[in-house]
Amino acid sequence: MRARLQGWGTLSRKRSRRVTWFAVLGGLACLFGVFWVLMGLLMAMRIEEEDGVVIGGFCAVTGGVLPFALGVVLVGLALRRRAALERLGALVAWAERRGPGFGQAEIAQALELDAEDAEALVLQATTEGLLTDDEVGPAPRAAAPADEGSAPRWRADGTLEPGALLGGTWRVEQLLGVGGMGQVYAATHARTGRRYALKTLPPSTRLAPEALERFEREARAASALGHPGICPVHDFDRTEDGLAYLVMELLEGETLEERLRKRGALRWEEARPIAVQVADALGAAHAAGLLHRDVKPANVFLRRDADGERAVLLDFGLAKPLDEPAASRITATGEAVGTPLYMSPEQARGEALDVRTDIYGLAAVVYEMLTGAPPFLEPTAALAYAKLLSEPCLPASRVAVQPVPEALDALLQAALSKDPEARPPDVAAFRAALEGSSGFSLADAR
Repeated sequence: MRARLQGWGTLSRKRSRRVTWFAVLGGLACLFGVFWVLMGLLMAMRIEEEDGVVIGGFCAVTGGVLPFALGVVLVGLALRRRAALERLGALVAWAERRGPGFGQAEIAQALELDAEDAEALVLQATTEGLLTDDEVGPAPRAAAPADEGSAPRWRADGTLEPGALLGGTWRVEQLLGVGGMGQVYAATHARTGRRYALKTLPPSTRLAPEALERFEREARAASALGHPGICPVHDFDRTEDGLAYLVMELLEGETLEERLRKRGALRWEEARPIAVQVADALGAAHAAGLLHRDVKPANVFLRRDADGERAVLLDFGLAKPLDEPAASRITATGEAVGTPLYMSPEQARGEALDVRTDIYGLAAVVYEMLTGAPPFLEPTAALAYAKLLSEPCLPASRVAVQPVPEALDALLQAALSKDPEARPPDVAAFRAALEGSSGFSLADAR
């Protein structure tokens, strides 16, 4: 047998919530029952006539004993389900460490179960899709031909074929998206069965030194930042034919760019938590000595899970050490890097950068969330650059359909200033102003 663990996280969260509800409802039913038993006894003592005993007994039995019994059943059911979930969790943890090729007898020995309990546990795990036979699912690493991990198969359009195995470990399932900075696939770990996102460079830049440098920069930067608002990188390597790839967590949800395209401008109540969470991620990057330099809606992923929604900052391909003395250009042609609609004026001019460049980018994202468009939306990059460098942006309150708080309007005007000195000095100050925008003072944020 082998483990197929990609559904375990969701399954365990759902089951844990169900167990909690059973326990809470059971406890409340027991308390309700005790209350009415006591009320019944009180009635029987207070009412001196013979009817008092009858009424009190009826209340104690129907309103007390029966709910109490139901509560005991629910609590017992919660305890049994909790124990079953813990057994499944122990099996999942052991199977992940063990790898494929184990049997029921080995499970029984490892988890100290008798044969009957082990058989029941295997049946439950198989039913839930957490275990499968060796003949089903991804093949173990040793089963792959020697050249399969080093010579991935390509389609005519320059994308990887489903089933291609990279590094002897990552099996491509399907193409998720294509952009100027790369191709993203859903991929499965050949030994654990877990699903991940696998990113490769696009065919046009696959062997370009600058593109490879940027790709490695993204891998190093994201893997060094352990923050829930930054997508972690689990692996980075190259195949024999030079294909660089990195493996990240597979997120469920949509980018902020996709949401704005579908829904248009957001209310401030919707936009505020996104802005604050992105600010937290940028703060972690800055604390680690990195500038992101490409904050934009396409690089903000709105992740959905059992706990709700969280903004995750993606793509550290343009990240730069804060203490690096060089200017903002990294291309051989001297071209400014970043996205024109969201880059700061100093970034467009190729000047030295600091954290206020990322503050500008985040402010441009907040501006677009409120108005439905970035500060300088023009048909060509040349026109966008011209306005970025020479004209102030219109206040969000004059562009947005929905009301923009006056303090927030002032904050965005300051953060989008062409002079870095006029912006909040760091992300922490900007974040604090976002959270308390009704009482924002520009003097306090500096």
